[in-house]
Amino acid sequence: MTRRLLALLAGLAALVAVGALWVFAAPTSLGGKVDYATIVGTSMEPTLHRGDLAILRARSDYRVGDVVGYRSGDLHRVVLHRIIGVADGRYTFKGDNNDFIDSYRPTRSELVGTESVRVPVAGSVFTWLHEPVHAMLIGIVAALLLAGGTGAGAVSRRRRGRGESEQAPARRRSLPAIPEAGAWILAGALGAAALAFGVIGLLGLHQGATRVVQDGQAYLQTGTYRYGGAAKAGAVYPRGRVRTGDTVFTKLVDRLHVSFDYRFASARPHGVAGTIALAGRLTSQQGFSRVIPLAPPARFTGDRATAAGTLDLASLQKTVAAYEKSTGVQADAYTVTVEPKVHVRGVVGGQPLTATFASPPLSLGLDATKLKVLVPVQVGGNAPAPDPMHVQTAGSLPRTERGSVALPGLRLSVPTARRVGLGGAVALAVAALIAALIALRRTVRGGGSEEERIPRRYQSLIVDVATPLEAPRIVDLTSMESLGGLAEFYGRAILHHERDGVHTFGVEEDGVLHRFALGGSRPPLAAVGGGQEEPHRRAEPGA
Repeated sequence: MTRRLLALLAGLAALVAVGALWVFAAPTSLGGKVDYATIVGTSMEPTLHRGDLAILRARSDYRVGDVVGYRSGDLHRVVLHRIIGVADGRYTFKGDNNDFIDSYRPTRSELVGTESVRVPVAGSVFTWLHEPVHAMLIGIVAALLLAGGTGAGAVSRRRRGRGESEQAPARRRSLPAIPEAGAWILAGALGAAALAFGVIGLLGLHQGATRVVQDGQAYLQTGTYRYGGAAKAGAVYPRGRVRTGDTVFTKLVDRLHVSFDYRFASARPHGVAGTIALAGRLTSQQGFSRVIPLAPPARFTGDRATAAGTLDLASLQKTVAAYEKSTGVQADAYTVTVEPKVHVRGVVGGQPLTATFASPPLSLGLDATKLKVLVPVQVGGNAPAPDPMHVQTAGSLPRTERGSVALPGLRLSVPTARRVGLGGAVALAVAALIAALIALRRTVRGGGSEEERIPRRYQSLIVDVATPLEAPRIVDLTSMESLGGLAEFYGRAILHHERDGVHTFGVEEDGVLHRFALGGSRPPLAAVGGGQEEPHRRAEPGA
């Protein structure tokens, strides 16, 4: 009676739960009042994220500011955005993360419902489960576990006689059930695997679907210095010209043309513009300095620009002579520097750019007879000294890339980690629960003494009788499992007789009594035979 009452209460509770679930979660396609939407983009971040599950509930009115799903005639699917305006019976929508307004303006009849509940990442799990392969795998696992737990009870009850061929029970039994210990081990292993997959999913949740990193090689700015000019032809300049890299002797060269070629390069889509100028300066070791105008700022558009100017060497020598004469300084050391000034603005890979090309200046040593390029001194190491005529600098810009979860020997993208981790965790947790229920059932059935286990295991087959179990032909069995198997195979009841602490169980089939005794002095084993033999009369104590 208690079991029936508990079963009735459990059934009523399940019915109430199903009813509540139907009222609050039944989709409109099945007559309910809610719809479900899986977020597939980033247009509503940070309010909604990719992979979230939004539950939409229909309302009688919708106002500006509500997040509402509508059926888009342009995209032919449900779009979940925020209402920003209502006019002439049509609604204007915009994604929180978008910088544009939705082109489609739905009417009231095209609105699905407002967002009432958001379940993070649940949409990714449902999407994972919707894949036929994934659903098939979960079905196979569940079927195998259920089959393993119920295999011992699914037997044929075909009877013998009336011309039917007699078959051995062993041939009619299904596959053996999963052992109790094995079921617990399987449940534990599946639970551990579910935990591992859950950790992967949580790592995916912790990481954003995208992340911003600094790309130190987002763009490259390079520059090349050049100089040249006419010279007196002779032993030093056979062709009558001085070129980049040559020592410039001031008695043979009057004017030196200097230039700087600028290049901007990036693997990302880009467009830049800016200004370029070239400045010169004469300095001495004692602190004398004089600006040398070369090229004023000029605008440019594109990846290339050039600035050029002219050094009047005779004028430089006059400036030095006037300085030494007025100060009395003798044998001072002089340097002529040529420095570009480049400012760039534009867009690189969708990122705004404002940069200045900080190029090391070209330095030329000046004395009474010559102008010569000064090579920077390399301190330590075996690397060659930098080329003073060629300079380059790399620029850094933020870059948005897909987030990833790093595992030992494996790296997964965040969406994959979420789908695989959470989907796998759910599937394995369900499988672990099934295995645990099987193990629990076997533990409950198999717990306690044999006197306690037998009534629980065979309660639906056992019939208590007052008459001792005797028959002309008796077969005493060594285990209750063997007797129960015969009862299930032949479709017979298990007769139970108890006397003086001895429990005798029997199954009768075609005049043969198959018997098992438990407790006290068990009846002696009997061979199959005919007639009432003496050993059988001593089977029941006190007989």
